[in-house]
Amino acid sequence: MGIKENIEKILSNVADAAKKSGRKPEDIKLIAVTKNVSQEKIMEAYNCGLRRFGENRIAELELKKSSLPDDIEWHMIGHLQSNKAFK
Repeated sequence: MGIKENIEKILSNVADAAKKSGRKPEDIKLIAVTKNVSQEKIMEAYNCGLRRFGENRIAELELKKSSLPDDIEWHMIGHLQSNKAFK
């Protein structure tokens, strides 16, 4: 199964779960995690309509953010290592 099919299946599952819980599917925000994911695959997901992505490494996020479309909403996920924090 490719990225497009996976995204479609996930969005369908989210919509079903939202309806079962009395929520609107559009109120659920999907964040695709990009750890160890190439920029080409991120662009494939982007071209399928995803705009929210999460990364857990600052250097990776900065690299990806600088070379991917500006309308991507980036999120830091996971634990921040103390040696990577600004002091």
